[in-house]
Formats: sequence, structure tokens, C-alpha cells
Amino acid sequence: MLLKHIEIGCRNFSQAKQIFTSNFAFCVLHEENDSCLLKSNNIKLFLKNQPSDVSRVANISFSCANLQHVRKNLSSLKIKCSEIRDNCPHHPDVPFFDVLSPFSTLEHRVFETPPCHESLMSHDIDHFLFCCDKKTARLHAQWYAQLLNVDPYPLAGSESGAMKVEVNGSGMEMFVNCGKETGLPIFAFSEPITTNSVVLYNQIERFLRANQGGGVQHIGLKSSNIFQTVSELRERGVRVIEQPISYYTLDEKLAQFQELNIDPQIAFENSIIVDKDDDGYLLQVFTESLLEKDGLFLEIIERRGSRGFGTGNVRALFAALQKKMQSTSAS
Repeated sequence: MLLKHIEIGCRNFSQAKQIFTSNFAFCVLHEENDSCLLKSNNIKLFLKNQPSDVSRVANISFSCANLQHVRKNLSSLKIKCSEIRDNCPHHPDVPFFDVLSPFSTLEHRVFETPPCHESLMSHDIDHFLFCCDKKTARLHAQWYAQLLNVDPYPLAGSESGAMKVEVNGSGMEMFVNCGKETGLPIFAFSEPITTNSVVLYNQIERFLRANQGGGVQHIGLKSSNIFQTVSELRERGVRVIEQPISYYTLDEKLAQFQELNIDPQIAFENSIIVDKDDDGYLLQVFTESLLEKDGLFLEIIERRGSRGFGTGNVRALFAALQKKMQSTSAS
């Protein structure tokens, strides 16, 4: 299966359309009174007015060449699928079926479309990060590994396949699916680790509350020149999450920036962080929440050989978000 489009249910449709077209330079392919289809490179976003008190990723749709074959395989894995239909209002006469997602706020739809008719969204989307309730992230990773026919838990250096981060009693545990040859992005799943005293400052907990359940916290977008991308986004009014100056003075990070011939001061000014694994390097930056406080945001990622998930940077991101949430709550 390949990605077809991402649907975002919008509490304020006009505002969401303005953000994606003005701030992120998406163009409008088709528009109706309460919905529109947007495109940027290979990425297709379907924005739809949603009578709800929260905006969220509502559907991740896929395409395949043989719908009956895929549905039969998924059903044999005990994944609940609807009957095949062809009455989708935005894709008339295109056969599809729905898949019952383990997230109550998220749906999946699989369309039958010849591969030559679909652009590869994975050329531009690096990963999805899902927030899950406590003790469910591993189960969700297993479910999506079956749905997408990808490998679970390929985190290097982790016997259990999990990555844990904890800062002052608040943290997260993450599981990752990655299909190297599938033409799909990485799917990652995180759950909160909290004590009662810090639960309000845990970014995963806060997303679960804002989103009214688990779902897509952020989408990682690929860049071939992250410094140019950040400059363009800032010119269009996009705000990124600032990283602490202390991060850029760590010996490990100074060495990694030096190996890439990147000035740490310039990286700090652009809030870009770096990580390294056996295959190479990656550079990352994160936007602030787009539509709702504590809700969906975007990550920009440039891979220079690395096929990992920025394991060394997860702690830095988590700590920075915790600090920002605490300062916001205090004010």
C-alpha cells in the first residue's frame, strides 16, 4: 500500500486553509464550501470542516493496486474492514474500503488506484508520530506493523525495541515501525511516563487531552536543505520550537556539528538539532502547534545518511517542550 492523502478535520476550516496555503505554501487543487484538497510537492492534504471542539488528523488514506487481495489479507489478520464500496463523494466510482483504527479519533481508508496514478508521498513525508495512552504504544505498533506489512521495533541498540526518555519524573516510551522497501514513511508510537506531580507538564499527556484521545501528534517532512527550508518557513510566518542554548554547547553535539561543517551558533539561531548513528547524520527542527494548543505540529528533517529516528535528540526535544509547557503554565 502507498499513502494517498491525509485528512485533517478542522474546527476552524478557514483558519486551517489559511495556515497551510500561506505559511506552508500548499496550493488548492479543489475546493467546496466546507472542504478543500491541497498539495505541496507529493503531499496531499484534505481539509474538512469538522463540527468538533478540536482540530486533528482524522484519516490517513492509502491506495493499492488490488483492493480485494489487500482486504482479504487484512481480514485474515483479524483487522476489521468494511465491505468494498464506490460511493466516496470526493472520489466517485473509485472502489475503497474502511479499516477500523485502534484510535477512536482516527480512521483509515484504502482506495484501489493503479500505482502509476499515485505520487509517492513518502518522497516528502519521513514519518508520523502517534501519541498513545499508557501501556498501549507497543500494541499500536504491532497493529500497524500488520496493517502496513512493515517491521516492528527496529531501534538500534534496544533489545526490547523500545526507547525510553525520562526528565524529572516525566517522560515517554517509544516504539517504531519502519519498512525500508515498502514506499511508506516511518510510523512511530509514544506513550507517557508520568508521576502525579508532573502529569500536567507531560507533552504526551497534554496532547491526549487536547486531542481527546490518541492520534497523530506530528508529521515529519523531508528537506534536502533544512537551513533554507527554515528560512523560507520563517519568512512566511511559521514559528519553530526554540531549543536551549545548553544543547549547542554539549561536547557530543559540538563534535557532530563540526563534522558536518555547520556553525553551532547558526544552528542555534535556527533551532536546528543534530544526531548521528552508524549510517550518518540527521538534522531536525520542530514547528509550534499549528491549529490547537498542544495539538498537531510539523517536524522538518534532513537526513544525511542516517536511517534512524533521532534517538539522541528525543531527550533534547522532550526536555525543551517540558520547559516551554512549564513556563507557559506559570505565566
